[in-house]
Amino acid sequence: MATPITRNREDEEVEDTFSQAESQIHEALDEPIKLLSERRKKLLSDIDALREGYNDKKKSCLDGIEELKSSRDEMLNITSMMKENQAQGEMMKAIKNLETRITEQEETSPPLPEIYFTCDTSELTDLIPTLGEIRLASDPETASHASEQLDPNNPIEKKPVKSFGTFGRKTGEIDNPNSIYVDNENDKIYITDMGKSLIHVFSTQGEYLREFGKGKMSAPYGIVSHSGYIYVTDFEVNSIFKFKQEEFEAVKKTNSRTADDRLNHPYGIAADKSELYVVEPFRHRVSVFGTDLTYKGTLLSGNIKKSFAIRVLNRKLFVLQNRANCIKVLDLQTGE
Repeated sequence: MATPITRNREDEEVEDTFSQAESQIHEALDEPIKLLSERRKKLLSDIDALREGYNDKKKSCLDGIEELKSSRDEMLNITSMMKENQAQGEMMKAIKNLETRITEQEETSPPLPEIYFTCDTSELTDLIPTLGEIRLASDPETASHASEQLDPNNPIEKKPVKSFGTFGRKTGEIDNPNSIYVDNENDKIYITDMGKSLIHVFSTQGEYLREFGKGKMSAPYGIVSHSGYIYVTDFEVNSIFKFKQEEFEAVKKTNSRTADDRLNHPYGIAADKSELYVVEPFRHRVSVFGTDLTYKGTLLSGNIKKSFAIRVLNRKLFVLQNRANCIKVLDLQTGE
């Protein structure tokens, strides 16, 4: 016969204390366990979302590759066709028809009004929108009647004295020009070419001289010549390049260190004394640099929108406002 186990009061108190402690531990762990469970659910949800996004991007990339392959095959077919005399003849016929249509359009298009300035027009070239053919004149006699000459119903006919430059990818040919700078002191014209990622140099008589900057720039846009150097903005690498004027060798480019001096798609550039002025249309400001490319500050911050061209004339800063269809002028001496 088994002997019954007797429990004294001390054993009961120990058991009660243990039960209470166990209950407190469970209560203390319930909330963290609940939080961990919720976080686990969220993490699994985020992983599923990432996996779904990855699969979508992977599918998009694969579709893009297929499109590229299709385009490649199409180009190969076109190349093969062009090798045949019949295809070449058809292409030449189409080109001639297109040239005929262009000539007919030019002959039937109404002439554009003359635009006159009573100052050195070479300084204002980039301030004029390049829509069609715009002619410049600086004759004081004709400029005094600007109100009549700007009347589109009463234009005064004038023919361009010269035209030079041809489209193409060969040396001396131009592909997607953006800005022009006329250096009267050195009898040179500089043209930025985004299509070929370089700068063309012509004489003011239209003679092709050379090109430079190839392999150093990606998308050259604004250009200015100042104190023996040429400064070029590149809106893809977000920098200003500095070239020696005679050797055409790059000597320096901007290196941003802070958010303030970091250029964001710079376009037009102008120079005055020891300072450079660069317009940033997407940050709505004009950044100021020294000619050694050190950052100095900003002008017109927040007061300009979609501005691409900029020039300095007689200590005044001219900023072309594409969105507002106007030109903003800032006196660099007074700051007004």
